[in-house]
Amino acid sequence: MDFVGLSVRLTDEDVAVVTMCNGDNTFTLDYVRTWNQALDFIDTHPKIVGIITTGEGRSFSTGLDVDWLKAQTAQALDEYHEALHKLYKRILAIGITTVAAVNGHAIAEGAFIALVHDFRLMREDRGWVQWPEVHMKLPFTKTMVDIFKLKVPCVISQREALVFGKRLDAKRGVALGIIDRAVPAPSLMSEALVTLQKARGNMKLDRHFFGVMKEDLYTNYIRRESSAAKL
Repeated sequence: MDFVGLSVRLTDEDVAVVTMCNGDNTFTLDYVRTWNQALDFIDTHPKIVGIITTGEGRSFSTGLDVDWLKAQTAQALDEYHEALHKLYKRILAIGITTVAAVNGHAIAEGAFIALVHDFRLMREDRGWVQWPEVHMKLPFTKTMVDIFKLKVPCVISQREALVFGKRLDAKRGVALGIIDRAVPAPSLMSEALVTLQKARGNMKLDRHFFGVMKEDLYTNYIRRESSAAKL
């Protein structure tokens, strides 16, 4: 199934491969809506047991579309952040196993999209994960901070990734607990499938209750925004 800048392919293993394919795979409000359309499509297929998300080209996702950002009103940005937070939480608590196959740069929103998956694999030879907000003078929202702390509880990792906004290659991402494994580029997708299958084993997990468990672990501990961050 093809969407605008995103495709979903169903495999023989009952896995949905989500591929971002709009250049640098940058985010706008419309792209958040496209993501939700893709997840709606996946929800209509009860046999799907997992999602593998990757990008086309050199980037997984380079985050917010800066040109789009400059043209937005404060109200539009509030709407964008609200929709983006809901998307993060939806992926966090979806009732199937999720693996991000990071094929290249994962920056800002793109890095968070990877982070809200159950597992993260990254090609070992190219690309970096980065949260550059400190260099751009853009504040994180409470939701973003909470997601990072839930997924990466190590204070040293939080300092290097968020406070200093450093570029992290796959090896450093693994050392900081942000990336689960660094793998050769040719085997990225096959290793993502192996990771997904090993995580599930022979278990037949109830989709609804699996989602409830994730919601209890993650989304119930994410603070609600009093207002979206002002850019």
